[in-house]
Amino acid sequence: MVVHSVSHMFDGKHVLRRSRLNSFLLLLLLGVFALTSALKRIRCAPSRLERELVSDSACKDATCISSEAYRSNPPVLISAWHSLMKETRKMSTECTEFMLFSVTVSSSRTESHHTKRSIPSPNTTTSMCAILLHMEIVDHDVILGIQVKEKDGWVTLKTSANLPGIFARRASRIPKILPDLFFPSTNIVLYCDLKRLQDIQKIDAFILASRLLAGTQFGIVQHPRSKNVVAERDAILSFRSGSRPLILDNIDLLSAQVDMLSLKLSATQQHAYAVEGELSARIINNASSAALFNSLWYEEYASGCDRDQISFFGAAARMNLQRISAFACPFANRSGIYSSSSKTDFFLAIHCQLEEVISP
Repeated sequence: MVVHSVSHMFDGKHVLRRSRLNSFLLLLLLGVFALTSALKRIRCAPSRLERELVSDSACKDATCISSEAYRSNPPVLISAWHSLMKETRKMSTECTEFMLFSVTVSSSRTESHHTKRSIPSPNTTTSMCAILLHMEIVDHDVILGIQVKEKDGWVTLKTSANLPGIFARRASRIPKILPDLFFPSTNIVLYCDLKRLQDIQKIDAFILASRLLAGTQFGIVQHPRSKNVVAERDAILSFRSGSRPLILDNIDLLSAQVDMLSLKLSATQQHAYAVEGELSARIINNASSAALFNSLWYEEYASGCDRDQISFFGAAARMNLQRISAFACPFANRSGIYSSSSKTDFFLAIHCQLEEVISP
């Protein structure tokens, strides 16, 4: 019994020492692993420039159609509008039914037809619900506060931002693609390019928006010339090498984006989703709204070049939009009402010609 007891005690002490040794080794291994991981994170941490070149709404897990392309939309573009958003959101609470808006961003790289235009009075019966958003891109740190001016039926909100001039078009597309960030309390918004304001003056803006929507959540007009996404790319490149050298920020981005769209979209989709982005109407403050499509459109835009009509193809494909009824149209055979198989309460109208929707 004594020998057995001593032996038993010895075995117990041995087991205890071995247990402590194992615990020490485990802690050591965990420490080494943690240190290695930390060093790896430090080595892999993006630089400030890299962080700015990745969108705050960038696609996750390669879900974007164009996610393989270089993401060039910096998060500062949205933040550059934040102070102005505070004003537009206040105005949105006063214009809960309808808002007409246009955008201009001025810099050394802005195309002249976006800025050097006389602006006609808006054709709307709702006062204070027609807004011009203006951003001036500057190369210094002295940023202007929000300037508000009322003239000829428009409320002009002006701000400035210290951004590279090459991002002028991208900055101007933030309100256009994401109007729900600016007017969250408004039910219907109508966006119109500055150069088209004269054309739509002959019809009440609310009636025009209702025509575009045609009972859907998003209304737009088909592209009058481009047959498909490749034709749209070719037209952009032709303009860039000719009369409009500032039409595009990066040829390589455009090529990579269109190559990916051509690979992932069916021939029908590459044809059907060719739209003209100068004029669009959307439902915003509603349970069945265009918010999801807007978000996908921005993700595609953040993943490719600065031409928003190219990004529209990717967003429409991700919603899997399919035409369920056609509009009478003498060309292209793509206008009509589209529904989404991924969001069954979302519908989009693509109209045949601009002249049809803006006629009195």
